[in-house]
Amino acid sequence: MAKKKSSKNEDLDDEDFGGLDSDDLEIAIPKIGKKEGAAADEEGLEEDLDELEPSLEEEFEPLPEEEEELPTYKYLSVNEIKSKGNNDYEVIVEGQSHGLLNVLVKNLLKVEGVAMAAYKDNKLDLPTIYIRLTSDTLKIKDILYESIETLKNEVIEIQKLFKKVI
Repeated sequence: MAKKKSSKNEDLDDEDFGGLDSDDLEIAIPKIGKKEGAAADEEGLEEDLDELEPSLEEEFEPLPEEEEELPTYKYLSVNEIKSKGNNDYEVIVEGQSHGLLNVLVKNLLKVEGVAMAAYKDNKLDLPTIYIRLTSDTLKIKDILYESIETLKNEVIEIQKLFKKVI
């Protein structure tokens, strides 16, 4: 690689500080050190903190224990239930992933009247549950409600077991 030859003008520019000599530059550097009153201020702060600590403990009283209610969740959002025939349905679920859909489909298969249940969750479309019922007389909303209620009861039982263990 070839070096650039410097001209006399460039050499002068590097050394020239705009007509200022080193005597003209004035730099003010502050002195850093402890002041005599700083130690007294620190001691005063510690005394103030010691005075405040007991008053803080007196102000706060423990809250009375209340019976814990089981949380109610409303995160399941069903957009559409499309009928694809007499007994075939597509349920479009928003805001859920494999975690809930897998458990819900397994629970749907246990419900009487459900011949087939599966789900599809790709990132392009909303998650969809496919359900096939055994007869025309069954209502899809009743089947979904029954499945969700049994799932909810199972979760409550597991929560109670965990509370006993802890």
